[in-house]
Amino acid sequence: MKKTLLFLAFLLGIALQSWAFDFSAIAPSGQTLYYNIVGGNAEVTNQNNNWANPYNTYPSGDLTIPSTVTYNGTTYSVTSIGDNAFYQCSGLTSITIPNSVTSIEYNAFQGCTGLTSVTIPNSVTSIGPGAFCDCSGLTGTLTIPNSVTSIGNSAFNGCSGITGTLTIPNSVTSIGEYAFKGCSGLTGTLTIPNSVTYIGERAFYDCSGLTAIIVENDNTIYDSRNNCNALIETATNTLLLGCKNTIIPNSVTSIVDYAFYNCSGLTSVILGNSVTTIGGSAFEGCTGLTGALNIPSSVTSIGYRAFYGCTGLTGALNIPSSVTSIGYSAFYGCSGITEIHSHAYVAPTLGSNAFYGVTNTIPVYIPCGASASYYSRWSYFSNFIEGSAFTFSAVSADNNMGAVQILTMPTCTNPQAVIYASANSGYRFDHWSDGNTANPYSLTVTEDTELIGYFVPDGGGTQGIDDMTSADGMKVYTRGNTIIIDFSGQQAAVCNQNIVVCDVMGRVIKQAAGSGQQAAVEIPVTSAGVYMVKVGDTQPQKVVVRR
Repeated sequence: MKKTLLFLAFLLGIALQSWAFDFSAIAPSGQTLYYNIVGGNAEVTNQNNNWANPYNTYPSGDLTIPSTVTYNGTTYSVTSIGDNAFYQCSGLTSITIPNSVTSIEYNAFQGCTGLTSVTIPNSVTSIGPGAFCDCSGLTGTLTIPNSVTSIGNSAFNGCSGITGTLTIPNSVTSIGEYAFKGCSGLTGTLTIPNSVTYIGERAFYDCSGLTAIIVENDNTIYDSRNNCNALIETATNTLLLGCKNTIIPNSVTSIVDYAFYNCSGLTSVILGNSVTTIGGSAFEGCTGLTGALNIPSSVTSIGYRAFYGCTGLTGALNIPSSVTSIGYSAFYGCSGITEIHSHAYVAPTLGSNAFYGVTNTIPVYIPCGASASYYSRWSYFSNFIEGSAFTFSAVSADNNMGAVQILTMPTCTNPQAVIYASANSGYRFDHWSDGNTANPYSLTVTEDTELIGYFVPDGGGTQGIDDMTSADGMKVYTRGNTIIIDFSGQQAAVCNQNIVVCDVMGRVIKQAAGSGQQAAVEIPVTSAGVYMVKVGDTQPQKVVVRR
């Protein structure tokens, strides 16, 4: 019996310690608050389970926390809001925190679902784990003062009512795990300043309204698993791009593991030409990705499960000669792939099940003489077709506007290629990246070539590239590799003006004197492309030379 009583006394001591407080006082707003004396200052303590508060009469309404509080004739400065201080006080509607407070501790306001506004003063240096977790009633913009150095794990987790842009001040050095998870109301571009050296796991998970997060410090340690916000390493900074139609800029050098993991809302992605690695599971589960996939010629490796389950990918998969390895299950389940163009003479190594679910009889176009390597390393496939001695690809500049198809690939014996641009509803094809406007477009491939098809809104916006008649009545057109300026019917003053031909970079290619009494002037050029023709002080005109 004595042992039992001692054990019960021990448990009671623990309970008293956990419920303990040093004193209580009436706040300026009328509520009773409980305090502990810590280091000669007062800390607001747990309001819910205090020995003197057996009925858990939680504070409610608009609460003003005092900057000082007096007990037994001694005045204490209120410097912290302690662990669980207002845990699940759902009746609170607003909080005024005094400038004396330097820290908001663990779960201080967690579950205060009725809280609609809070002002964090410039005195606060740390926002603890879970401090405002699940405060779903908070609305409007959130201002983090430039005194704060750390934002704890789940500090604002579930605060979906916070809207607008968020500014992280230069004082912050760390952002904890899940810190802003589910803050779907945040919008625009968020810049993480150079002072931040740590970003925790899924710190911005499900912040679907953010379009970009720029992390300025290359040395920041981070976890990439941020749903609908892809964490991407660059040469100079780190980008978190929203889960939307995405163009990855040329500054990006690698796409890290789980960058766009399960971003089902991602419908198109264009990879910049500086990307060297595509990390493991980088686009896994991106079922919204549609159309053909073009891997830029800078990429050397495609990670494990990189495009796992991307069932919306259709048409051709272009793998440049730079790729040396493709990880296990990289294209697992990508059943919409109808052909593969692999340009490496030595077949890239394949991890297990790299193309599982892709029909193994689809054509796989490979370089001349590379069959032995592919039959050895890519034994999953059976239909290898030796193609051109040069790499060739054609893609759309914007998959939302239209798609590009390769109708005929150049082969070892026939270097002729045919490509076709198909515009989506509301758009029309405009031109190819080499200036050609033919569609279908037939060309001879004599070097490694990548063409991009450009589209414009149907019915407006841009002038056709082949408009030939100027406001002065002159006609400019081409015949073969010759530019022709037709002065028929023009006065001698017009016919005698000098002619300048420039390329699209503005460099002068040819110059010629006016025609005098001649009907036309012919200017041969050495290569196909887009040229600008200017006669005297008339408006320059575009022409396209197709060889």
